[in-house]
Amino acid sequence: MRLWIGLYLPQLPLEVFSPRWRTEGVEDGAACDSGSVVLEQERVMALSPAARAAGVQAGMRRGGVLMLLPEARILERSHEREAEAMQAVAMAMLQYTPQVALAEEATLLLDI
Repeated sequence: MRLWIGLYLPQLPLEVFSPRWRTEGVEDGAACDSGSVVLEQERVMALSPAARAAGVQAGMRRGGVLMLLPEARILERSHEREAEAMQAVAMAMLQYTPQVALAEEATLLLDI
């Protein structure tokens, strides 16, 4: 019987710009994020919890984001950074199994 583990990274487009493990800008254990959004084709495709709390939603246009959150950090999606990050995660997972495969967007499969 084969057993596969799927590793899904839904916030990868945002985390390639602002990794959660990053310690700079942290006060009292909470990140000082005024709200970050990643746009693809001028629409929000990923957003930070602070942006979500301000009312920003996936699919919104840049103008709507700026109306709700004028200080938002707006980033353009970087497929290159995402590919590099997925490659790094895949390499790290090789310590657990030699069978690691890239699947659909932001997903790795590990055969254990």
